[in-house]
Amino acid sequence: HVLNILNVRSSIAWIDRNRATEILVYVRDLSSSETIVSKDFSQNEELLVNLFGILKKKIEVFDLIVLIFEDILSCRKRVFPLHKFPGFVSVVDSLSRTQLPIFCRLISLVIYEYDERNAVMFFNKDQRRHEPSYFREVDMNHAICLNIPKFLSRLMTCIQNNMKMLFKRQRGPELQISDGAVGQLAAMLMIDANTPDQRDRLRHILQELHQSRQGSSLSSANAAAANSGSVQNEVNYLFDLMENAMASQENHFSPFTSDPATVSTNIVEILFVFCTLLSSKRRVEIQDELGRLGIVDLISTMMDNLNWSNCNTTTMTDETILANDYDSALKIQLLRVILNFCDRDSDNIHNKSRLILEEEIFAMKRNFCVPVLANHWYGYDHDCPIDPATLTREKFAQYARHLTLEPNPNQGTDSAHICASFVEFPKTPRVGLLTKVIRILILEPKNSHLKFWLASCLESFLRGSNLFHQMYIVYTGLFHFLIQEIVEEPETQGDSACVRQISYDLLGEIIKFNKAAFVVFNSIVTKKEQSILFATAVDNIVDSNVFFRGLCLSIEKFHAELKEETNAFVSKFVPPFIETCRLSLFTLNSQKELLRRMMSAVHVKNLCAENICCVNTSLIIFMIFHFKSELDDLLLSVRNHADIDGIKALNNFLDLLKFWAGYYSHKAKDAMSLEYSTNIKTATWRKFTHLLKKKIHYTLDQTSATQNQVLMRSS
Repeated sequence: HVLNILNVRSSIAWIDRNRATEILVYVRDLSSSETIVSKDFSQNEELLVNLFGILKKKIEVFDLIVLIFEDILSCRKRVFPLHKFPGFVSVVDSLSRTQLPIFCRLISLVIYEYDERNAVMFFNKDQRRHEPSYFREVDMNHAICLNIPKFLSRLMTCIQNNMKMLFKRQRGPELQISDGAVGQLAAMLMIDANTPDQRDRLRHILQELHQSRQGSSLSSANAAAANSGSVQNEVNYLFDLMENAMASQENHFSPFTSDPATVSTNIVEILFVFCTLLSSKRRVEIQDELGRLGIVDLISTMMDNLNWSNCNTTTMTDETILANDYDSALKIQLLRVILNFCDRDSDNIHNKSRLILEEEIFAMKRNFCVPVLANHWYGYDHDCPIDPATLTREKFAQYARHLTLEPNPNQGTDSAHICASFVEFPKTPRVGLLTKVIRILILEPKNSHLKFWLASCLESFLRGSNLFHQMYIVYTGLFHFLIQEIVEEPETQGDSACVRQISYDLLGEIIKFNKAAFVVFNSIVTKKEQSILFATAVDNIVDSNVFFRGLCLSIEKFHAELKEETNAFVSKFVPPFIETCRLSLFTLNSQKELLRRMMSAVHVKNLCAENICCVNTSLIIFMIFHFKSELDDLLLSVRNHADIDGIKALNNFLDLLKFWAGYYSHKAKDAMSLEYSTNIKTATWRKFTHLLKKKIHYTLDQTSATQNQVLMRSS
């Protein structure tokens, strides 16, 4: 009977408020408690369309309908196309500031791309057949949302208003509505101040409260209450709420929606929508627009007001963890926004640069980049030193080509001198968002569940190998901190092992194509620390393979630069870099062992988006040997190695290559990301993969032929 009522479009008009609420409460109880019912509802598109029609006409049941939509849409296998909701754009455009964050619950379910599904699904032809239509619907929903007038700016405003409520409430006393002036103000706030007379009355009360703030006395009836500190705090707090409410009357904004859990949830819902849009096909457009709207300053302010010292989950009771759920969800979504704001498969310097202040970059150039050049660049002229103000990224990159591990004889100082500039964390009058993320990461306890997200933000920021950005991370001391953390606790499990993986990924991004970072490593890391670092990396090759990939790519780049070098002085007098660098020596001597471990560490049955990077790193090592005309010998050494079953390893890698080809042919975004992070064209990857499969087949065939000959001779 309920479904019949909701499925008859003409019946919506005559359902009175109480009857509509009663029906919707019943539907909500069914959808939230019975999964089977929710799945049945989710396939009834007529029901969904008519629910949306009720939402348009009966705004008083808005919250209830959104909750029903959340239950139903979360059970759909396919995203619901927004164009089937009549007047969707106009409805969203009419929502108030309190309604829009709640409505984001519905929006998030129709714009989310389920990109974290197991990659093995691409072997399933039935699933692949539905992929194009699925993504078309998601893309259309993105377009509809982005066509809503001032959609992103309105969401930004909602976050700002909820931030004011959340952080003011956290700092201030618990709100207790009292008699006298506070009670009078509260009563006025409860009514709909839609007429000019009502608004004038509210302004008059505000003026009286403002005078009481300045020291004038309240009426005799309220004098006792005014002398109470708690009541006066309530007056001050409500005064601020009232100022916000007066500016929001046209949107029917309720300043009493200030419950911390509710306000925090509102912010989380909006941030989730931002995260989804920032990772969509239109992410470049969204990143630029949010950057222009001031998303970085907004996030920076939020990070200043959040308490980042309560994330040690091992010391929490169940009650404490429950109380911190909203706070934790807010922090994670905040960090995800930073991650997706930075993540792009092309140049994103203008947005990433918003995370670092100009004075921070200047301090880094003056206190770190110039000292590095003074100590390790043979072309440095101490009679005419480099001016930090004119040191560009391009100039530093050119100078860095001539860096050496030996200190400059003209300087006459030990190479450890370069460490003095970042023993303490950089101190500037102001700090940018990136510096705040780094500080929080360094101060977080080792078992904090936020360390992964903090490190992921930095890894996304560094992707693309901007030399100044890499040097800034080194300058802050985070480079040394990550190495020390791995060295101090090489054996980690669970969440800590996950953090170890992202720490290695972050180290790989810091050193990739960055000769100055190699110099710093040799200066600050002892041989004992290096031994532990590499032993841990080799034993946990799946976690550390991206780190080794960065080393391999960097060494090849340094080799290429050396071949291009025409400066006779440098080639004659500057000590060789690769042959003396501890990072380079270990990598070059261990490439074959690393490759054998990676070839056997991953199998198709457990392959996913998180460990397919092992296949990519293996392919890069194969490429390096191919360019040296040593690929055939490498394959033979793998086949004949005594410590592993070489034939089994080669067959396993053949399966991985087949998967790799299928995966990247359907994941254009991941293919672009791989090209961007390695500077190797996608066409080169595919061409070499095809060649490698032929080479492996030939090696295996030769093995079979040899075995047959042996059997024939023995018989």
